[in-house]
Amino acid sequence: MILLRQFSVINALFLLSVIILNSNSTSAQGTLQDSTKPFRHQANTPYEMANRNEARVPLVTFEDDKIWELETENSIATLTKTQEQQLYRKYCGKLNFKATDKKASITVKLKKPIVIDNSWDCIDFWNYGAHWLWGEPKWETAMRHFALVEGANGQLHELDFTQAGYPGMIHKYWHLSHIKLNEDIKLPAKFIGVRFKGRRNITDLELNYFLGPIYVYKEQLKPIEYEKWPDKLPFPLRDVTILPDNKSKYSNTINKLGETYSLQYDGTDQSFRYELNLEHGLLNGLKLVYNNKVIPINEGAKLEFDSAELVEWDIKKTKIKNDTLFVEALAIYNHKKVKFNVWYTIKQKSVIIGIHEKSQEGHVSSINLGRTKVEEQAKLITVPFLTYGDHRVPQILYSNDLFFFKQFDWYYSDASDFTPGRHHIKDGWASYNNGVKYIPKTNGVRNPVREKLFINISPDVQEVLPTVDNPKSPMRSIMAHRLWMVEGTPDHDYLKQQAKELRALGLKEVAVRYHEGIWRDGGESYTFRTESAPGRGGNAAVQDLVENIKSKGWLVGLYSNYTDFAPVNANWNPDWIKREPNGAWEVSWSRCYSPKPMIAVEQQKKFAPLIHQEFGTNHSYCDVHTAVSPVARVDYDHRVPGAATFRRSYECYGLVLMNEKKAYHGPVYSEGNYHWWYAGLVDGNYANFNPKLNKIDVFPDFQLLKIHPLEMDAGNVYVEGVEYLAYTLAYGHIGLINGDITERIKRYAMLQPLQQYYSMIPVSGIKYFDGINYVSSSEAIKKDLLKQAKLSVDYSSGLKVFVNFSDQVWTVDAKGIKYDLPEHGFLAYHPEYDLISVYGQSSKWKSKGLAEFNQAANQIYIDSHATVFENESFRCDGKVYFKNETFGWEIIPAKDFEIVEFNPSVLGLTTNILIQALDINDRPIEYVPYNIVDGKIQVKHKNKSVLKYRLIQGQ
Repeated sequence: MILLRQFSVINALFLLSVIILNSNSTSAQGTLQDSTKPFRHQANTPYEMANRNEARVPLVTFEDDKIWELETENSIATLTKTQEQQLYRKYCGKLNFKATDKKASITVKLKKPIVIDNSWDCIDFWNYGAHWLWGEPKWETAMRHFALVEGANGQLHELDFTQAGYPGMIHKYWHLSHIKLNEDIKLPAKFIGVRFKGRRNITDLELNYFLGPIYVYKEQLKPIEYEKWPDKLPFPLRDVTILPDNKSKYSNTINKLGETYSLQYDGTDQSFRYELNLEHGLLNGLKLVYNNKVIPINEGAKLEFDSAELVEWDIKKTKIKNDTLFVEALAIYNHKKVKFNVWYTIKQKSVIIGIHEKSQEGHVSSINLGRTKVEEQAKLITVPFLTYGDHRVPQILYSNDLFFFKQFDWYYSDASDFTPGRHHIKDGWASYNNGVKYIPKTNGVRNPVREKLFINISPDVQEVLPTVDNPKSPMRSIMAHRLWMVEGTPDHDYLKQQAKELRALGLKEVAVRYHEGIWRDGGESYTFRTESAPGRGGNAAVQDLVENIKSKGWLVGLYSNYTDFAPVNANWNPDWIKREPNGAWEVSWSRCYSPKPMIAVEQQKKFAPLIHQEFGTNHSYCDVHTAVSPVARVDYDHRVPGAATFRRSYECYGLVLMNEKKAYHGPVYSEGNYHWWYAGLVDGNYANFNPKLNKIDVFPDFQLLKIHPLEMDAGNVYVEGVEYLAYTLAYGHIGLINGDITERIKRYAMLQPLQQYYSMIPVSGIKYFDGINYVSSSEAIKKDLLKQAKLSVDYSSGLKVFVNFSDQVWTVDAKGIKYDLPEHGFLAYHPEYDLISVYGQSSKWKSKGLAEFNQAANQIYIDSHATVFENESFRCDGKVYFKNETFGWEIIPAKDFEIVEFNPSVLGLTTNILIQALDINDRPIEYVPYNIVDGKIQVKHKNKSVLKYRLIQGQ
């Protein structure tokens, strides 16, 4: 079949040696270079591939530009051979083009198509784009690329290199694009060429693509050997794994009453029972009896079999042993019979259901958890940080004065994915957790069902929150008093100067991590390597940077991850790449594929100790691992142990993160968003969540009770000033040093003295103020207080925190002093120590405006918020930071003030002092005169070149 194209009048040309397409064909051919004499790459070739030979013979290259011709649509293009970029040979193709319309295409065609006689299922194509995923220019304007293959029946197939989710030519470096064929193309086939097309092109922008070898081949999937998997992992810690906390003494019993089984909870708080009738199904027949109400919990819940409209269940045997009902069941569908072992038990207020499919191959495609009967006042509650993935966010149900939550045990499940979909309350029924899916491996075989389902019901919302059963971080003593800082630039001189300035401005307790640019000069790989960017001075330059930062007393970490793997990397191996169910390589990031989680574990053990030894870092940033859900990194390769299970991905990434802290002897942080799975296995993360915390109701219970005791996440709400501080304190996060100098000093000064009293410290109480009384989280949900939350959090250290998310002023009392807190106002104080951090207005202050004020053992910070702040010891306009540093008290403009007055006795000084103005190198600029006003020393900040002032006690 001839593919017809409509060309624009201007561009209806064949450019560069264009002739009418000859119908003759050449046979598939190619010449592999002598492996003993590899082509020595020149200056314009990836240095990581300097000693690498081609793995196979290319079907065709672009060394000879005379064998190609172009067709264009709304574009002007030329193709020439060039040495500007090189890969495996002296010449590659250079496609120079510009679009004349947003919608444009370029087809690079062989004048004589190449016949493909042999069976094949893969196409690889080395190419070099003109965009980056993060811009330069906008990635949306990059073209997509396709392979053109004609079947023996004349049908032209346009095979998309973006099939694995990679959005086109968004790599300004060499990348190996890959197609795993999953459609029938009749042999003998003809390779026609490649096509580039886009719908959002930037018109009249001249761009270049470089085109390298193209390979067509049959993939040989040989067995892969892995290191022995541990008999027991360091997580979970308990046999009951995710079972919630129960606050009351209780007993559980299980009995049979006719055809119904009763699972009873009797506690000092209340009594209720679950009733199970197996005649209605393994899951569907479960109901709750509470306060004389019978509430169906799993209406419509079922195991779904592939291609089965009707499934019959035959209960073969039941037996109660101790506290558990054991059931043997047979599923009959499509003339097949599948055996299941199922068990039911009650622990505390939770009913737990275990399901095992007794078969070598799985037959169940999904488990649907059904719906729960609700009353009119029912509502669904989003739990910040508790998410399974995109469109996979479980919710808590409130109805009948009870809270309901369903969850499969992630430490136990053999499912591939959680079922996506929105939850809703409709017609008296609620869905709030959809279920799980079992997806076939690359050989078409599913895993047998292996699940443990927890159904948690309680009148106390905190008693339905699942336990994250991981060991807690051992890094609290190293990290809890520090703020975390992130810098993306790879400019070593800038990073040294920045650290020097921030340290001079009082930021002493800091852990900083540097981004992946440290490893690369351009678009080369940035993982699975120990040699840093040669163009930036290589390892010696990074060693010097690390030593410089450590001299400030900071922790310093370099970028790592074991989730991105670039084909140009010296260690490239296609067998290291995780596979989609259809066998395709999974794309992870611009010019990278996703390594198998099993490979991640093994290679981390190799690389991390070498990186630590080479650079002397004492902190690790292991990117991505907690930013992707385990369900998003499932390896479906049937050759891999644990294939097609999200549990194996979770276990592998958990081990990677635990091993990172062992390798670097310091805290390991990751990217966050799905970090709840890994709490404690990692030491901290960006505290990311989607939707953003400041766009949803304030409900910190899961974070404070389940994540917070295990790790030290850094607040990362995308706001600044008091709003950032409010959310960070409400959720118990440490500070993230970010923003301009003013913002960085503010975050450090307002949070650092507090962190040791709350970071990883158990919470002793979470309350909401309803205008009259402080009420529990459960009552707050019932009263709709979360939308305009007035939150109170108490820690076992004694620290008390109040944060106002209401648009009404909230007055709170601390040590007999009243504080008026506006929206995003907060008060954190310790009743036994001289420690307070507040944004609001105090009855003890002489000034009446809003201000931020922090006073601790060795510092005072004031932001007068465009007014004049005054209390009994201080008066100022602007932002000022008093810090007791190595050589005495310093006054730090933070970033500016005009006049400050202070009582020197508060700092342990007298009025007989010298005030020395200093520069960034701690060198004296001048001595500053001062006045004494009502016993206070008055300093005017006239010389704006002064970085800070040192107070020297006179003799």
